[in-house]
Amino acid sequence: MISVRNSVFIIAHVFMLLFCLVSNLLSQDGHLKNALQREYDLTLKYDFGDKDFYHIRTVYLEMNDTGKVAKTRLLDGGFSREVLRFKDSKRYDRFVWKHVKMGHKMGKSQVRETKVLPYSRDFRYEFSEKDMTPERFPVDVTSIPKTMEGYNFFVKLIDAHTFDVISNFANYEHGLSKIGQTAELPEQELQGIIDFPPLFTDTHFAQAPIFTTFQGITLYEGEPCAMLAYRSDDSRIHMTANMMDMKIPMDGTSYYWGEILMSLQRRKILRGTLFEHVVSITNLGNPAKPIRNVIRREITLEKVTQEEFENFGRASF
Repeated sequence: MISVRNSVFIIAHVFMLLFCLVSNLLSQDGHLKNALQREYDLTLKYDFGDKDFYHIRTVYLEMNDTGKVAKTRLLDGGFSREVLRFKDSKRYDRFVWKHVKMGHKMGKSQVRETKVLPYSRDFRYEFSEKDMTPERFPVDVTSIPKTMEGYNFFVKLIDAHTFDVISNFANYEHGLSKIGQTAELPEQELQGIIDFPPLFTDTHFAQAPIFTTFQGITLYEGEPCAMLAYRSDDSRIHMTANMMDMKIPMDGTSYYWGEILMSLQRRKILRGTLFEHVVSITNLGNPAKPIRNVIRREITLEKVTQEEFENFGRASF
């Protein structure tokens, strides 16, 4: 039989455990509130001599009239970027591509057979984001063949810089520092930036506003990261394709969205995704007959180690 003294001791012990549990929960709740309410520095950080390595994978899904995937195309590549110098308030980086491999398959399926685009091997250039204008992507592409494959590689070069542009809050009306905040990157008229003469000319991309939200914090490969979700609706596209001695006008609309994981410690982009839905009309024939094209793009960017990058570069296909 339990004595009164022992009963009092047990009750006191239970109350002590409950007190510790409640205190712990309140402490955790306080830490959580602090994490949700505090300010974070989301400024991308690049120091002289920094060298980072990335893998970027793009999948094109070409749709038929019923909305099913008729063809899958893959562009898979890796590049390094090194901070070379700072001059006149500009940062200059050297980009070096190991190579880009390309392949396709009918229907929606995994592309296994690929070939390396020979001109993509060791393709390099110096780049400053501040040299980019609505009329010019500041990279010499004269060595890239003026073919559809060459154009796809050219677009991939631009894609490699897209995540930096979206994450650079100096481009926005205001920055992000707290979870739940949203910032707007204003609309912009890009006239000629994706020209690829003589194949594609008269290009015009009416970039709709991009809305980016600081959604929260997560762990990515053990590293605390800011989760940035972005979206842009109803951008307008126009270009002229010059093929078979014909000038073929194309007009369309682009919708895209995605997520970026930025390291809170290193303030580097560790991972990014972009999903794009493009609907366009091409007028062919005499009299002209409108042809509807629907393409989905899925881009994944991942920061990798130098060893992973070198192994990717040595891969044989």
